[in-house]
Amino acid sequence: MGDLRTHVNRLVLFLTLSFPASVLATVPYPAYDAYQAQIYERHAIECMTRLGLQPSCVRLLETALEFNPNRASSHFALGTFYLRTGDASRALAELSSALRLQPDMQEAVLFQGDIHASQGKLSRAEEKYRQYVSAVPADPRGYLGLASLAAQRGDEGSAVALLQHAMDRGFTDLKVLLAQPAWKRLKDRPAVRLLLQSEHASPP
Repeated sequence: MGDLRTHVNRLVLFLTLSFPASVLATVPYPAYDAYQAQIYERHAIECMTRLGLQPSCVRLLETALEFNPNRASSHFALGTFYLRTGDASRALAELSSALRLQPDMQEAVLFQGDIHASQGKLSRAEEKYRQYVSAVPADPRGYLGLASLAAQRGDEGSAVALLQHAMDRGFTDLKVLLAQPAWKRLKDRPAVRLLLQSEHASPP
């Protein structure tokens, strides 16, 4: 594997030095395209880490996908960017592309659930959260999503039970959660107050 990577690196260096980028972009060379897509994606992630949600970082991801439209991780990263900037339709499109290319990318499923929930599409959100819980049962976020849906529907019993599942799996930001609109009317209920007490009683 190391020898193959060395050969690809040498080839990329030779092509880069020998031809302008405008010519290289028209050459159907899969290994070069895959390598360039990986490089641009890495630079995009570094860019967002340093600079935050900047258009220049997005352009790097878009360039990665120009080199390799079938790179699931670039679609996922772009979808995450759009999710964080509030562009739900673009986020869903990119996350769907990521899942089409890599069906086991469960983080994309979870984020789809978050988007549907924010849009009030509770049935679609529930479908995504249940899919995530089934695939990643140890992660509290799927149970937390389902608990919030139950709270929005006014189903106190299910909301508390699902929230308990989330806490059993490491969720600890209960006070922050109870400040959200869907939970405000439940925060003074005895069952929820018991959860708060159990959180305070848990060792750090």
